[in-house]
Amino acid sequence: MSQLKLFNDQPYVPISMESRSHKILQLPNGILVLLISDPTEDLAACSLSVSTGHHADPDDLPGLAHLCEHMVCVSSKEYPEIGLYKKKVYKAGGKLNAVTVAEKTTYFFEVPVNNDVADAETNEPVFNFALKVFASYFKNPLFNQGYIKRETVAVDNEHTKNCSALNRLSYHGLRLLSNPQHPFHRFCTGNFYTLNDLPNAKKLNVREELVKFFNAEYTPDKMTLVIRGPQSLNYLQKLAVASFSDISNHSSNSKLFGSLKSKKSGHTEIKNSLSEFNIGSDVWKPKYKVEPYGPTELGRAIHIENDTKTPVLRLLFPIPTAIVSKLSPKELSLYISSWCSIFGDESDTSINSTLFKLGYIGGVITSTPIISSQTHMLEFQLQLAPEGARNLDSIFGLFFEYVSSVFVEQSAKHLSKLLSQLNGISLYNFLHADASDMASEEAKSLSCMLLENQAALSKWLLSGVGYFDLNEQGFYGAYSESGQAKEWWLKQSYKFLEFVQTTIHPNNIVICLIGAQKQFKNCQCFDFSIPSEEDQYFGFQYSISQLSILKSSTSEKFSLIRPNQFCPPEINKQTTILNQLDQLSKSASLGYSVQNSSASIPPQLAYFDDGCQLWIKTETDKNFDERAFLTLEIINTELKPTPFSSVSLELLCDTVKANLRELLYPSLVLNYLYDIIPSIKGETGITIHVSGPSSNIYGVSQCIINELHKIISDFKKQVDKASYRSARVRFKLRFESLKDTPSFFLASLGLLAVMEQSTFDLDSRFEALEDMEYEEVVSFSEKLFDTCYVSCLLHGSVDSSTYQNDVLTMVKSLVKNRLTR
Repeated sequence: MSQLKLFNDQPYVPISMESRSHKILQLPNGILVLLISDPTEDLAACSLSVSTGHHADPDDLPGLAHLCEHMVCVSSKEYPEIGLYKKKVYKAGGKLNAVTVAEKTTYFFEVPVNNDVADAETNEPVFNFALKVFASYFKNPLFNQGYIKRETVAVDNEHTKNCSALNRLSYHGLRLLSNPQHPFHRFCTGNFYTLNDLPNAKKLNVREELVKFFNAEYTPDKMTLVIRGPQSLNYLQKLAVASFSDISNHSSNSKLFGSLKSKKSGHTEIKNSLSEFNIGSDVWKPKYKVEPYGPTELGRAIHIENDTKTPVLRLLFPIPTAIVSKLSPKELSLYISSWCSIFGDESDTSINSTLFKLGYIGGVITSTPIISSQTHMLEFQLQLAPEGARNLDSIFGLFFEYVSSVFVEQSAKHLSKLLSQLNGISLYNFLHADASDMASEEAKSLSCMLLENQAALSKWLLSGVGYFDLNEQGFYGAYSESGQAKEWWLKQSYKFLEFVQTTIHPNNIVICLIGAQKQFKNCQCFDFSIPSEEDQYFGFQYSISQLSILKSSTSEKFSLIRPNQFCPPEINKQTTILNQLDQLSKSASLGYSVQNSSASIPPQLAYFDDGCQLWIKTETDKNFDERAFLTLEIINTELKPTPFSSVSLELLCDTVKANLRELLYPSLVLNYLYDIIPSIKGETGITIHVSGPSSNIYGVSQCIINELHKIISDFKKQVDKASYRSARVRFKLRFESLKDTPSFFLASLGLLAVMEQSTFDLDSRFEALEDMEYEEVVSFSEKLFDTCYVSCLLHGSVDSSTYQNDVLTMVKSLVKNRLTR
């Protein structure tokens, strides 16, 4: 391919990004490019991703890919000044970073854009010059010998920091469980030993190895580029062509990458649409000779000894190749997403609800850890409570009982409705998603996404997950939209059942457990008698044993999660949402917007009396489309603030949130956020925050108010002594964790304590906690709302005539006697 190739693909865009235009193209040297023009922006950003990473490390130089990432952007033949790129970006008030993972390395930066300001030395726009310097590093980096040791120390510092992070320890544990012949098994970060001492002992020249690695791995056919800014698409295209078209295939003798011919000639095949690209798989599939978790590796567990107070249990299930081969790329992506939603659910009929009620866990995460482009895994991660650590066998039994009793043929109809609703929620959330104000982070995410299988994403590039849409053969919308749709979703449910039954199986599992062995009493699933070893890179003690998961009987009755009661009606009109997205995509590519400089409309006082006031601030900006924010501040006008009242309010708020966890979890799926906290001003009172889709902002808020009323009206009945003790334990754990909080955050809290008169220090509150009695908290809570003043602000895409009566009724219901402050 000797010319620029433009693709007609236009990704779906949410309402908040309607002002943006997108262009997808391929440079003559093979780099795949996404351009994003948004005239309302005041930042310009760039990200370049390369399909190389830790798995490309030479066997005798662990961490070389990481060191290369550190060294590439130091200097270049065209711009030999050390750190010029960093200097220009920081001087302009921008930021930059880079990251290396298993199969990808990404470099990204952003700078503020002001057309009136040019670089003092070059007399051209700062972004333009930074882009040229940035691009030069991928043509002829110098790999200065004098800076290799400095960056090796920087890599070593990163590794030292990782050694104290539980997630890093457990991830390394997964490496130790994997096939030693797979690149995932190797230590990847690098440290001073692997990048300095070891090569010296082997008489390896690290600079020569860096040059060799760069020439082999940093080729344009493995690269993707994203440029985002307020400039026009044509202008951004000129920048991309001028700066990046002459990045060459370093391993060839030709100056440029050369023509992209058919596969028959051994070169990259010409693509006609974005959906034909799968750069990551094209690069890595030929390199993997074995699976990371084959029959020999499955059915094993690693225990990592650690003195953490919150042990972690990770259950991982590789998706069998036989299942992957039966599914389309989009089906696989959707099934993984749906599995995470169902198994991560915390509402009352979920497996997690049972584990919470039994006191086994303090938190749960479902995810798909990155192993390789050819290996897909499902992870069920639990933060264990002390009771859970003592009952690991019971946790395994409950988990697999849930799978075997719920994911059966009899559940197909219920499951088909659930899958349809999950797809509808994803469509709705994307349509009303906020525009990202983190330019470089978004560019980074998208350049990484361009390396993925575009057939799975189709028009969903900006989402990062492909959803079922009108381009899917046989798709007719939501389950309830037609008889054809019901039939289609029922077929999907049977496919999903096979996906779960085959993948989530006791014979298809690896487990990582972190914690002190003494915490796991009476555990029969692990063999703790096996002598432990010390890991040479992280220094932890570990042992690997075969799993022995025993089938246990349980009286628990499991079922699929219920329909989400917070869903707006649009969820069941998926064809309507998709048609709207299609129109937005077309109009975004043609439209032109300017930065909104109009003055914001100030809040309006909608109501006030002696006991409350209601303010409403209506927004018309597209960033607030269907979004609302509600804040309620309830201050007792007679109770003076003391350390006792401060702690009592903490316990009350914690109890309300704990009681609402199951009820309001479905609202979180729809991007609602809520919190109830003691007054940050030190007064005796609480503050309630709720944000999310305006369609049900009142419903979510009312759930919180109702629970608060229920507890305060009869504290003894609603909060027994066991629940009170649990709240005290959570309070202690929360504040003990402050010792790991960054110092700048603690300094900010200290300033707040100085500025607010009634903000009490931690020692005073701990002393009050130790001295307080249950009956005292009961008495305090019962009179908390006797004489209060309530302030309320409703902000966003709201119509005062619609919301005023509902919100006002809720505000007035909060206090018994409304007294003037």
